[in-house]
Amino acid sequence: MTETSAQALLRVEHLTMAYGAHVALNDVTLEVWPGEVHGLLGEDGAGKTTLMKIIGGYIPAGSYRGEMTLAGQPLAPKSIKEGLQSRVALAPRLLAVFEHMSVADNVTMASSELRRRFSLSRGQVNAQAAAVLHQWQIAIPLSARVTELSPMQRRQLMIANALAIDPLLVVLDEPLAGMSDGHSISGVMRLIRRMAERGIACLCLARRPVDATLVADRISVLRDGEIVGSWPRADYDEGALAAAMASQRAYDPDRAARHPDFGERAGLRGWFKWGGH
Repeated sequence: MTETSAQALLRVEHLTMAYGAHVALNDVTLEVWPGEVHGLLGEDGAGKTTLMKIIGGYIPAGSYRGEMTLAGQPLAPKSIKEGLQSRVALAPRLLAVFEHMSVADNVTMASSELRRRFSLSRGQVNAQAAAVLHQWQIAIPLSARVTELSPMQRRQLMIANALAIDPLLVVLDEPLAGMSDGHSISGVMRLIRRMAERGIACLCLARRPVDATLVADRISVLRDGEIVGSWPRADYDEGALAAAMASQRAYDPDRAARHPDFGERAGLRGWFKWGGH
């Protein structure tokens, strides 16, 4: 993490977003620094996914109040494409790779959307994908069958797709979800640390304190749409974090049916459409 930099890479200021009468985000202010892995910890429904969608352009500017800047410049994407053009990449939680496509096509999905896929030959796609995998030390052969990849490799493939656009900021939604053994967790964590070491700002969403403490340099807790505290690594206490994130709202069994932030997130196909919703 490089807080000696002149400014935060991402600055979110007084962000408020509502779904009808339900306030998903309430006056959220957050900073992520170049080379920092910042954990955003919260229960399901706390507003994490809403924030990710706003940052990446899935929820278009104009649908919320507040301001964002990226590297000192206004960030107000009206679509995923505009988010990618601003060098913001998203990596969803679900292990949603395209099994009918090659490894190379999966790696270059986002970058090809920016420059129009039909403008690249098969050789160019393969060369670009090979360069990304080599640069980030991701050991997935281009010849591998996507259907046969392990959960760790699928997660790495999704992150490689984000890295292929040369991002300033990557938002990772529960990157350790589905990693069932130490080898898989370590493989994903090493890739995230490598990103930070090379100056990329990483915002990692998490709903389990143990996941956040494993990977993050700093943790902010989002509870019921509000930031309630921020902890540096030296002050991590999983019990205190769990208590801070516990919702104060009355139990609502119907909230998953009403609010987009409370259900399963869409796979990659949803993230790359141009429109807002």
